[in-house]
Amino acid sequence: MSDAVGKFISIVALCFPKPRFEDEGDEALWTGLMVRQLGHYAPDVLSRAADTVVRTRSKKKDGAYFPEPSECIAACESAKRVIEAERTPMLTVNKQPSGFSPERHRLALDLLGSPMGIEAIKGQWHAQLYDFIYRNARMPAGTEIGALKSAAASLVREVEAIERGDINAHPDLNHKKLAELGRHVLGRREKIAAAVSTK
Repeated sequence: MSDAVGKFISIVALCFPKPRFEDEGDEALWTGLMVRQLGHYAPDVLSRAADTVVRTRSKKKDGAYFPEPSECIAACESAKRVIEAERTPMLTVNKQPSGFSPERHRLALDLLGSPMGIEAIKGQWHAQLYDFIYRNARMPAGTEIGALKSAAASLVREVEAIERGDINAHPDLNHKKLAELGRHVLGRREKIAAAVSTK
């Protein structure tokens, strides 16, 4: 068996037990199947995928036993995209995509499952991170991260000021409609976080 695939199986099986086989031949067939399906992925991809499965899979929703091969493949493909994006931080193809791009959306959700993405969700700046990834097809770096955090905090302060009826916040505009718009914008955070947890 491929060492990397074996490690993937061992890590995932700590939380989601492998199928039980009465016949050793059947177990060998299952192991061979997993190697054929996952053996072409690099060790770092398999390691990241195993960590993601353990961290995000729900026994109640997804099942208490080892995930199906298709689910393992999906986790590996997601991990592969995340790793490739991390290795090419200056990739800036089509910075301002026109219309909705399913590929950019999927990449953004994948990267929000990374350590930085989890940190952003906890810190409530993940909507800004999602938008950055969607526009740039990469993770932010250096001062870009601080700018996203500042933008998120500024948005919250602005919405709170408008909801209080602070006349210094856009005095010439309708505060009620602005507050509704602000709450709608902030509500994106919950939708994005939910999409990350259920993908």
